[in-house]
Amino acid sequence: QEEVNLRNIAALLALSPAVASRRLGPEAPLVMFGIVEDRRDNDFAPSASTTRIARAPHGAPDKLRQILLGIPKATALSWEDFSQLGEDGEMAAAILEAAIKRKARGINILLHGTPGTGKSAFASVLAARLGLHALFVGESVNAGEEPDRQQRVGALALAQKLSSRMERLLLVVDEAEDIFVGVDDSRGADRRGAKVFMNNLVEGNPSPTLFISNHPGRLGQAVLRRMTYALEFPNLDRSARARIVRRAATRHGLALSQGDVHALACLDAPPALSDHVLRAASLCDAGTAAALRATSSVLKVMDRRPISRESPKAEFHAAFACADEDLDHLTEKVVVSGRTDISMCLSGPPGTGKSAYARHLAGRMGLEVVEKRASDLLGMYVGQTEQNIATCFREAETKRAFLIFEEADSLLRDRATARHSWELQQVNEMLTWMERHPFPFACTTNFGVSLDPAAARRFLFKVKFLPLGRAQARALFRHTFSIAPPLRLDTLSVLTPGDFALVARKAEVTGDRDPDFLVQALAAEMEGRPDAVNRPIGFLPISSAQ
Repeated sequence: QEEVNLRNIAALLALSPAVASRRLGPEAPLVMFGIVEDRRDNDFAPSASTTRIARAPHGAPDKLRQILLGIPKATALSWEDFSQLGEDGEMAAAILEAAIKRKARGINILLHGTPGTGKSAFASVLAARLGLHALFVGESVNAGEEPDRQQRVGALALAQKLSSRMERLLLVVDEAEDIFVGVDDSRGADRRGAKVFMNNLVEGNPSPTLFISNHPGRLGQAVLRRMTYALEFPNLDRSARARIVRRAATRHGLALSQGDVHALACLDAPPALSDHVLRAASLCDAGTAAALRATSSVLKVMDRRPISRESPKAEFHAAFACADEDLDHLTEKVVVSGRTDISMCLSGPPGTGKSAYARHLAGRMGLEVVEKRASDLLGMYVGQTEQNIATCFREAETKRAFLIFEEADSLLRDRATARHSWELQQVNEMLTWMERHPFPFACTTNFGVSLDPAAARRFLFKVKFLPLGRAQARALFRHTFSIAPPLRLDTLSVLTPGDFALVARKAEVTGDRDPDFLVQALAAEMEGRPDAVNRPIGFLPISSAQ
């Protein structure tokens, strides 16, 4: 691959230097298609692909096709592993199928999302579903070396020319932002090659092309306008992650229990990461604990929450919940309806089970939970809170998850009491998103009366949670401590499930299971709440159970 100077090339071909220069210009086919490389200072050389073709054995068409077009990528994932894409995935498949059937030109689909969400694997899965050959172009040059931008552009241009003579071919360009750098006007100084050429590369391609990008904004408006469809990849839902974990475990010879699969699926890990850690666990004969630890360590540096979404939280038991609605009946009606545009305001004293019920309902609806506290959303800069609110609604919509706002009174406080304009703006932002959000959400609050009146009109269901009734308190005492409740428990009038949970944890630490101690501890928790009745607890002479 020694360089040859332009004057020598002209002399060898009996051309004038001017003609040779035009034919080897940056927009000429020899250079743009990656057949010849411009080494600068009027020096040129055959490209790595050209050299590999020249050295390829005769009578090896498959080898020649690999050199020119790239190598298909295999994936262990299936169409079902991308269920979170829903109608968007089906739409992309329908567009490609119609384009192939009608030989339509200029069909481009953008696959975008955060790294590790399975975009490249989906390209292979999509091609397999439609019976197409997915070829990833411009990913390596000679001996697997990393290509530069010019080589990638040339590989794509050449693949497009050759693909016009091939059947059922799907071109795939990964890291697409690399080849379109500077094409848009805003970065014209960085551009090499004509903008018109680059636009035509997208607009006139004879075979459908998938462009994959982690940063679609970097492609520029001129390129984005030429996309036929844009498919966003959210983080995988739990059921999809579970399927991927099972497949990866089988592939690497790991025997996982249902509990192991559930524990790993509860981590918000990309498919590639799940595969890597299970492979590592298999290599070192380690179990699920090692895989969980490895996954968490990588999620931490990826700036994702490394702990399980299913971290210990209060469970919901309908028998130990008290509300002004029949919660079992309400749950069944919501689930049977199949509707997702469900909104709820769950108000009541602390510990009455508001958040636990919201999570229970999400589970019954088969949805993951996106749970946000006010502290997660409130920002110190003007406009930051509104941006955080919009982001969390978009996150829930992308994941098709059940969105739960804790301490919603901090976000929906009555605007009549506002002292600053930013307080009005954050309430307005919440109300706007609540009005149009297509998936379930619930707002929990200990201070329902402080909510803005306009918020009430945006809640389909408004449920007030109450302290336990006397019979419920006795039943929960028996359920929690596995001993009969003493009579004096009846003197505590505003107990909540949260009180019992906290006292149970305290008893685990102290080891004290005496009924009088437990009742006294419950009384202390009850008295510490602002809603507690200010009255003497009272003592009965008989402490035995009824």
